Amino acid sequence: MCWPKQNLNSLRARDLALLIVVVLAGQVISNMLVWALAIRPQAERVGGIKARNVAAISMIMDSLSPKAHEALVDRKYRDGAIRILPGTTNPPEDRGIPTALERVFIRAFAREMHKTDVVIWHGRRSGQLWARVTMGGTPWWMSY
Repeated sequence: MCWPKQNLNSLRARDLALLIVVVLAGQVISNMLVWALAIRPQAERVGGIKARNVAAISMIMDSLSPKAHEALVDRKYRDGAIRILPGTTNPPEDRGIPTALERVFIRAFAREMHKTDVVIWHGRRSGQLWARVTMGGTPWWMSY
């Protein structure tokens, strides 16, 4: 039996459209699952870990004199993986809009900190997130 050419073309077009829809739906669903089951929980976990690191550094600073705070920051945290700057100045970045992943991290960080004075400053150029936290009774900017 011979099919008319017009029917074959419309059948191919429908098959192709169905294939495209199925592939796109699979991509959307897999991206949603990766976000929900892997990326978001990791960002929340890292936010909690970073907040606990801030709490540990704050405990160390609580046991030191205010003069020793600057010495500790200069020795350990000025230019390393953890950066700490005095809270009286602004971080060396300009503000930007955090991504969805950064917002998840920020919420987890702030929730774990249990404080209302945490201010997040997002830098456009370097992509660093700065948190203004009180450690040892003194405000500081901290970035990882």
